[in-house]
Amino acid sequence: MPPKDKNVEQRKQTQQKLELMERYWAAYCNILARSVGKGFCNTHLWLIDAMAGRGLHDSALDPDGNRPGTPLQAVLAARDAQRAFPAVTVHVRASDIKKDLARELDARLAPHARDVDLRVDPMDWVKAAPAIQAEVASGAGHAYAGRHDHRSLWFIDPYGWKGIDRKTISALPIGAEVIINLDLTSLTRHAGRTEAVLRAELDELFGSHAWADCEGEGYAYRLCMAKLFADSYASKFRFRETHPLRSSAGQERFMIHLANTDRATKTFTRHVGEALRAGTVVAGKTLHHTQKDLAAKALWEKHRGRTMTIDELYDVDASYDRGQLRAICKAAADDGYGSWNRTSGVMEWRQDREPDPTLGL
Repeated sequence: MPPKDKNVEQRKQTQQKLELMERYWAAYCNILARSVGKGFCNTHLWLIDAMAGRGLHDSALDPDGNRPGTPLQAVLAARDAQRAFPAVTVHVRASDIKKDLARELDARLAPHARDVDLRVDPMDWVKAAPAIQAEVASGAGHAYAGRHDHRSLWFIDPYGWKGIDRKTISALPIGAEVIINLDLTSLTRHAGRTEAVLRAELDELFGSHAWADCEGEGYAYRLCMAKLFADSYASKFRFRETHPLRSSAGQERFMIHLANTDRATKTFTRHVGEALRAGTVVAGKTLHHTQKDLAAKALWEKHRGRTMTIDELYDVDASYDRGQLRAICKAAADDGYGSWNRTSGVMEWRQDREPDPTLGL
């Protein structure tokens, strides 16, 4: 686990990861929920966070002092997708090998269990995977008459690189999509060592000894390793992309995206770009998570107790465009400042904030 005394703003890679996954969990659900007549059953989707952690990150800038981790992001994306598409059920499964973290995460997610089918497994994700795979493959109780082939998105985010289990990934159900946060600094450091046991572990990770053929140095060498790792899954995934994250504290990571549709690849790549730009001078209209939270609090303090349309909000405060205001209103609803109807574009600001039970446990 990362040092507990570091907030998320001090960990640039974590910031970028959170920005990316917050966007992609939601995009994945929305795209698949709309995918009717594609030859698979989209009435049930699965979001799986394989190494979920405690579900919350300390923040020095966010008004609440923290921001959601990837499992909580997945739950919120599932909830929003089900509200927008009532015929679709989105299941969330999370696991962590550290039982104390899993217990904390389970308590944090529990208030959302009334809205989302979720489960936290206090075990190695490799041990949790078979039961999840069986769920994804099952068609029991579904009205869909054709092939089920349910879609599932698996996020694998190890500290270091051990824990990425090649056999489990290769055995994932039809229609699975995988994102791996690959620590190239750790990986290449081990590749330079001579111990037989370490080299055997790398052979297992890559599925061959081909990793030893990577040449070059520095970033070029790490990029070669990342691409070779992604392409080692060519027999299962048609599209294999490598996306570098910001270097942070001497560590370089790549997001490895494994998918079987061109649309998934293009959508993920677009959100990688948005997450990279968020919070920078080239962000344009893209707001990062904390900016939305700060704006949500400011608008609530200004308009508490009122019901307002997006146009009315824009008329009284042109600091944001209408698209940004929609994103801010959604953040405000998530943060307990009111109720947001994205269909009508109406925000009901509460007089008093509703406390979020998932924060500060």
